[in-house]
Amino acid sequence: MQKHTLGLIAGGTGLAVVGGGVLAVVLLTGSGGVDAALEVLPADTTNLTYVDRDGFAERAGVDDIGHDASEKDLDRYFEATRDSAAATPLSRYLVPMKDAAINEFDVDWYVVGRNNDDGYGNVYRLDDDVDFGDLGDDLEDAGYDKDEVSGHPRYTADMAVVDTATGMIGGRYPQDLRDVTLLEDEHLMVATGSPEEFIEVIDGDADSLSDSDDVADLLDQADSPEFAEISVGDGVRCGPGLGRNLPPEQLEQAARESGTDGLGHPEATGIFVVADGDDATAVSALVFGSGEDAEDDADARKDWLEHGTDPFSLRPNTDYFDLDSVSADGSVVVVEGDYENGAATAVQMAAQGSGPGACSG
Repeated sequence: MQKHTLGLIAGGTGLAVVGGGVLAVVLLTGSGGVDAALEVLPADTTNLTYVDRDGFAERAGVDDIGHDASEKDLDRYFEATRDSAAATPLSRYLVPMKDAAINEFDVDWYVVGRNNDDGYGNVYRLDDDVDFGDLGDDLEDAGYDKDEVSGHPRYTADMAVVDTATGMIGGRYPQDLRDVTLLEDEHLMVATGSPEEFIEVIDGDADSLSDSDDVADLLDQADSPEFAEISVGDGVRCGPGLGRNLPPEQLEQAARESGTDGLGHPEATGIFVVADGDDATAVSALVFGSGEDAEDDADARKDWLEHGTDPFSLRPNTDYFDLDSVSADGSVVVVEGDYENGAATAVQMAAQGSGPGACSG
């Protein structure tokens, strides 16, 4: 079993803000990692998922795999992603996208931002050697129509050119990329049916999520994550009902039976995967409103982790990991333990409202 540390936090120091005018410089002189990803998301984003694909590939020893990948190479790549959860949506299409101008192996980092009112948008930071002229030409050759949004080329594919059997466009682009806008200077590809809000942020004409103190507090616990899933404000979801359509009375019963009804309700949550040598470790984080709330949660969380049950499966928490310690230092609560099946297990558990980062609904 691998050793993993999970930090559950409340409060903290702020993240340095990179102004919109500086974003292009950051991206041109380096990918910028998660800090640059925050700069492309609108300030009202409530949920985000971030993947440092290049960082993961280097750590996992699969950065030698490219467009000419063999079947054995692809198996090796997929096996590595299963251990860390660090894969973009394009990983599902590696075989049909083998002859496309770009695919999963050309992605530096990826982020998808969502909010409760206006849907979502996917942003891919492509590697420095990607030729955006060639990419645009290939999109048109595949059947896309070229237009423009805020001075940036936008490519859209009508449903008439989508293969009904495979769901692919021109045999090599998935419907996930049916509407893309290219920003060559920043090496970004924005995939969404409503790119205007994202373009405004990237061009420095609107505020970004980098101004969020809660997000900064969460990221303070994870050094250069290769995977991050963050929820803030109205985007925070707690309780055993995640992923299940159960009536309220059954959800309340599951919370009582598992013990999660005694945990605190955070203002923001995060689950991260970070490098730990050649392996990966998971970091889970919660932001509370005060140090007192964090102390109360730490006490309840320690008892629940030792004696409670998983709110999704109702199996003992100890079936999934061995707890080392739970401690509170001011507004920071830290949980240390060993995951039975590594970092990917932590991500899966968080997605269903369980694991050390579970919270009260």
